Amino acid sequence: MSFLTIQSPRAKATIAPQFGARLLSFFVDDIEVVVWPPNPDYSSPSKIRGGNPILFPVVARHMIDGQVGLARYPGSDEVYKLPMHGFARDNNFKVVEHTDTIIRMLLTDSEATLSVYPFKFAFLVTYALTGPESKDLTVELRTLNLDSKNMPYYPGHHFYFAIGKDERNDWALNIPCQQWGRQLVDGSVEHKPIVAEATTLGHPDLIDNFHIHPTSRFASITNSRTQATIELDLTSPTPWYSLTTWAMSPEHDHYCIEPWLGLPNAVHHSLGLRYLTPDQEESAVCTIRYKSDNTPTSETLSDQIVTELTSAGSVRKW
Repeated sequence: MSFLTIQSPRAKATIAPQFGARLLSFFVDDIEVVVWPPNPDYSSPSKIRGGNPILFPVVARHMIDGQVGLARYPGSDEVYKLPMHGFARDNNFKVVEHTDTIIRMLLTDSEATLSVYPFKFAFLVTYALTGPESKDLTVELRTLNLDSKNMPYYPGHHFYFAIGKDERNDWALNIPCQQWGRQLVDGSVEHKPIVAEATTLGHPDLIDNFHIHPTSRFASITNSRTQATIELDLTSPTPWYSLTTWAMSPEHDHYCIEPWLGLPNAVHHSLGLRYLTPDQEESAVCTIRYKSDNTPTSETLSDQIVTELTSAGSVRKW
């Protein structure tokens, strides 16, 4: 199996364009930050628990009358079969640029995508090593509406961080936000107060939890024993609506923190529902930063990274 890499003296990311522009792994100074499992089943890549599956055009489960996998788009009475987390992760992206430290990959509509999502689009995923010594990993999701009608969309990420199952209580979570939420069995979203006691990744209330409307551009987890910190820099032209915390089970050596532009089932309840008008384009950016301590990151640095990455211009040039 052949994959592509971007690399600097201090960091390396491995990416699979053929698996939905998926990040497979990310290392800083030989420390595994984003985990990829040993001996994965490449015949079913969407079922592999690791890396960063790209979620597009929507995130998570959609349902009608409790039946999972169905969507009715606003303004239409037609019901479509919509896969979990959308369809991007099951598609082969075209590589349009690849250098030592950056890779850009493009997906456009096809007969298959139009059968579940009746909109013409161009979707560009960019991974770049950025910041001092090119050891941060910045990801841009850039979407262009090529249709003649308004296009609902709310993509996201699904980062699997290398947190051992026995280490979760060592990692302190910091995601300042306005409120918490959770998807109910009928597809609606229940808003709830923040649980102040949920301070480490081992707390059960964090599983499948939405951290809605982040109030800081930085979210992080910090190891209380080593002070190592994994920071998610949310500085972005398009604001992230929520971060979701999730793990498959207590027996798995991973923990997910997932920046989303909307919430599951938003086409039906409108929470986090975004639209692109015809020919409108939006960019959503986030950066993963591994640090040996919890020293605050300069907002000026964050702004500079976003400006440099997004300066490549419109999806149309690719």
